[in-house]
Amino acid sequence: MFLVGSIPICDARPFVNGETGRLLTPAWPDPRPGTDFVRSFGHITGTPPRVVCDATWAMRFPDNFAAVPLGTSPSLKGFGNLSRTYRSDGRAVGRFDVAVYREPAALTSEQLLSVSAGLLDCAVKVPQPPGDRWRGIFINSGRPLAKLLLASTTSSRQNGAVRQDWWVADGSPMVICVCEPTVKSFPGVRVTLSGLKGLTVNHTLVKHGKRMIPFWFLGLKRGTLDETLSRAFEHFSVVHSQRECLREVLRLVLEERVVAEKQQSQSLQDFLKSALSWTSVRPQRFGVKRSATLDAIYAADRIVNAEEFEQLSFRLRQIRPNLRRQVDEGVSVDARTARLLKQLVESSNGKLEVSVGDKYVISGQAGAVGPGAMAVANTFTQAWNTQPNQPDMDKLAEELQKVREQLKKLDASAENDIAVGQVAEAEKAAKNKDGPAVLHFLGRAGKVALDTAIQIGVPVATAVLQTAMRAAGLPV
Repeated sequence: MFLVGSIPICDARPFVNGETGRLLTPAWPDPRPGTDFVRSFGHITGTPPRVVCDATWAMRFPDNFAAVPLGTSPSLKGFGNLSRTYRSDGRAVGRFDVAVYREPAALTSEQLLSVSAGLLDCAVKVPQPPGDRWRGIFINSGRPLAKLLLASTTSSRQNGAVRQDWWVADGSPMVICVCEPTVKSFPGVRVTLSGLKGLTVNHTLVKHGKRMIPFWFLGLKRGTLDETLSRAFEHFSVVHSQRECLREVLRLVLEERVVAEKQQSQSLQDFLKSALSWTSVRPQRFGVKRSATLDAIYAADRIVNAEEFEQLSFRLRQIRPNLRRQVDEGVSVDARTARLLKQLVESSNGKLEVSVGDKYVISGQAGAVGPGAMAVANTFTQAWNTQPNQPDMDKLAEELQKVREQLKKLDASAENDIAVGQVAEAEKAAKNKDGPAVLHFLGRAGKVALDTAIQIGVPVATAVLQTAMRAAGLPV
């Protein structure tokens, strides 16, 4: 398996009025391998179209990294082949990636989540100009990396320009975990995507301090092509970095740090057009078609807060009249996606639940990952175990089948379709005698499933639906 921690880095200098001293080399997105380099980061390596900066100098890990466990279990160690790279699109979007690898192992879903979160807590060092060194953990290294990149890509002869730290800023990190066929279950919600034959995709969020960090789990099946994996990795990495940098640029617009000079406003328009094309639901990127589930996951992380949108619109109109419409179309959430978001992404109190394969697996407090991380949806196991009377699972499966069949007779809608699917999963879980999984799926089926159960008179299913909704924090 291998893990990749990705930190987006936004360079806003193309939108700043006046001289910034930004170096013209490397000439991203097509730098010259073997010739160009980034000061304090490293040399440009690779062959087109995969040309990157070998950024080994920009971040140091402990010498005994392979002996340091990632996550909460002492056995989760042995990671090596550490690589650090930086790349840029030549406009405002860049990203710094750290990749580590270890031999395949049959890990549980809890271990996968723990080891993936453990990458965020690795001790690192980042050089800081002029000759200092920042020490901390990987998740907090974005700001020092941005400061280093600003110094490394700014001419020493700035013609009087005063370098501003906000010109280059970091975005929220992301973690991708690639798992071999030996891993049979994965954390997170399953995301069905066409164009990725031989690959399963799961997604979850982990709270680290005050931040919610996206995690993607890519499960390889035997015979999966390297090209398929590469396309999936680039899809999630690029979309995340584009979204984070778009968020940062719009924040600068809101703070009136981007001015309305003609050249800079044209650069801003070109950037927004490009970045918004990545966040749109329409395009197909790297041969990966967006799905309703994926759109809902991205909708959960709003690029622009509703309360800020009117002020942002005013600022965009001041810069260029058509920018407001351009951004509005790119970041708005329609009613259908909002319904999917509620059903597929959010559970009670804004927490994202963790489903494992076809089952919901929670053991005690094992959902806690990393320092300050949240316990991931252990409420369903607790709710199942504390029921006064355990239901007959065969009878429950029989009644859930009746609920599902009745739901299919209702008018077609996104909410009803989701309820049918969740009740079907709960029915399978009941047949497998997996009580917490039953509650997990029924908690996501919504009130329409409970109303249907009451209407057709199935008491066992009704009682379990009420338990599931209470566990999910929903009104009964």
